[in-house]
Amino acid sequence: MHSTTRSADASRIVEALFSTALDDPDEAVRAAAIESLYFHGDDHVDRLARRIAERRSGEDSEERGREAERSAAGTFARWLDHGRAAYRMVGATGLGVVGGEDAAPRLREGFDDGDARVRARTVRGYARVGGEDVEAVRPLVNAPNDLVRSAAVDALVEMDTDDAVELLALAARRGNERLRLAVVERLGDLDRRDATGVLLGSLEDPSEAVRRAAAASVAAVVAEADAVPA
Repeated sequence: MHSTTRSADASRIVEALFSTALDDPDEAVRAAAIESLYFHGDDHVDRLARRIAERRSGEDSEERGREAERSAAGTFARWLDHGRAAYRMVGATGLGVVGGEDAAPRLREGFDDGDARVRARTVRGYARVGGEDVEAVRPLVNAPNDLVRSAAVDALVEMDTDDAVELLALAARRGNERLRLAVVERLGDLDRRDATGVLLGSLEDPSEAVRRAAAASVAAVVAEADAVPA
């Protein structure tokens, strides 16, 4: 079978799963479709959450759109308490997209979820909607699950505060190799002198992979030449 044929078949399968996840009358079937979408690519869950939010918004007036957005936020927030992890995963993703007045504290409640995928998405969403409690994120930085650790690092970078960078610096010095690597790969996105100082220190990391990543991130920061001159 040609690669183009396989790609077309995969696209049809994914679209069928989207249709099922959105419209099937059976909740268990919808949840199974969400799980299948995730295993076809976790970015499909993000697409699904956006489609659900767009459905709530529709193409009505601006005022109606705001009401629909609130409705979408309420739906996603309720799903954070759903018994099926698939729904909680979409709820965390969607609430991180649409935000809302209570989005950050609701997402914070998901940091202890029993599913690693949900924990990862709640911590990323928490930072995206303006959550600033670095101490709440700290336990996730040292989580045994790679997905959760990476998400916690992303959240701290998104926060971009002194306390967040201080925690990232600690992780870069004392974390295991995977954590140190995740930190130096992401610190290049921060145009901050303290973040660049962490990267310079990581150029002497015992791991070659971490040193390489640190060098690439330093080069990226210097190329911007804004707050951190060459």
